Amino acid sequence: MKHNLEEKRFNDIAPRLKDLLERRQFEAHVVQTKDEARDLVFDLIKDAKSVSFGGSATVDELGFKEDLRWGQHNVLTRETPEKTRQSIIANYYLMSTNAITTRGELVNVDGLGNRVAALTFAAENVVVIVGRNKIVSSIEAGLDRIATYVAPLNVGRLGLELPACAKTGTCANCVTPQTVCATKVITRMSKIPGRIKVVLVNEELGF
Repeated sequence: MKHNLEEKRFNDIAPRLKDLLERRQFEAHVVQTKDEARDLVFDLIKDAKSVSFGGSATVDELGFKEDLRWGQHNVLTRETPEKTRQSIIANYYLMSTNAITTRGELVNVDGLGNRVAALTFAAENVVVIVGRNKIVSSIEAGLDRIATYVAPLNVGRLGLELPACAKTGTCANCVTPQTVCATKVITRMSKIPGRIKVVLVNEELGF
């Protein structure tokens, strides 16, 4: 029952959200399944000179790296700090967003900052894949989602112990060197029309 209601809510919201994103100069797409999302992304990057991605549960769940089409691309990886710097200037950068508002704003909080650096300027094109679970009512709701849900889960995913949210499950506005919340970025427009491509997916993806 809940699943059906969430699907319906997405289908009610998505057309209006797509329109608002396009008014903000994003390229916007709406799909129903993660398989459709994966096929769409491969179509978007088919002529890419290079491809990279940030640390993203959504990108992992979509199974790009297990798909045979992935091997056809020049993939920039992140094994070292220097490779990480080079990866953000890829021709196409794949990522998700911590939250997206119903007004069409992307809300992100980053630790190292490579992901938001690629988003805001460094990458030539950015593909942002967004599950329905990340749609929120406002920037404030997005930041709250990050503080009380996303950041604690990311700390667990990365195996970190020092940020207080690892134990409390909610943000304590820590200043430990291990923080995953060093930089907050709100993206309210794609300054270069179509550079940022948002794919809205009617499934829960990432966290």
